[in-house]
Amino acid sequence: MKFGICTGVENAALLKELGYDYIELGLSALAAMDEAAFAACRETLSASGLPAEAANVFFPASVRLTGPDADPKKIEDYVERALSRAAALGIRVVVLGSSGARNLPEGYDRECGYQEFLRALRICGDVAEKYGITVAIEPLHFPESNLINRVEEGLQAARDAAHPAVKTLADLWHMNLEGETFDVIAASGGEIAHMHIASPERFYPAAEDGTDYASFRAALSACGYDARISIEAKTEDFAEDARRALAFLKTL
Repeated sequence: MKFGICTGVENAALLKELGYDYIELGLSALAAMDEAAFAACRETLSASGLPAEAANVFFPASVRLTGPDADPKKIEDYVERALSRAAALGIRVVVLGSSGARNLPEGYDRECGYQEFLRALRICGDVAEKYGITVAIEPLHFPESNLINRVEEGLQAARDAAHPAVKTLADLWHMNLEGETFDVIAASGGEIAHMHIASPERFYPAAEDGTDYASFRAALSACGYDARISIEAKTEDFAEDARRALAFLKTL
């Protein structure tokens, strides 16, 4: 199992020092950089010695995936730019949460919006496959998102997209807010490509935070998951919380 944190490239050297395996960067921010800024980001990452194996925040809200403003050509052009940069950094999995891009407009036909989302997933999958990247759908709790709230829905969306480069993510914080148990992870087989973790209050994970980590550990064993787990959480002391969280995660 590999452990990382969703954070900026400026923290890469510290994560390396603490013993993390990778950093998870924000993809929409990478895609928005001019060439000089991206080169500087790449240099900072290289100097840290820590790989960027994952990225989140796939789409900005300005690139709509559903609704009347969803434009397949605009989506494809953005995905090509974003994933070419992800590939240049060595990123292997990209998380598609992006509620601002995917949420259905108020009153919009749900089935129509779902089919548009599947279309976007296939566009992402085609480009991702070219770069050897996996796209992981991130279920987001309601009301943060009104489309794909539970891991079981993310798994179904990946099946409906029917693309080998499109899979699903499990995020423990969102699962907790949706009241979803770890049974869905246990039964997922190889369909979960990535995981995010945080306490129920969205702080860094700890043994005493109220999460049933014994059941989580059993679910990981049941489905054979042994890829990456990224902390996506709040902190008031990044270095200390990161240090303590890694020591705890290694006990899992």
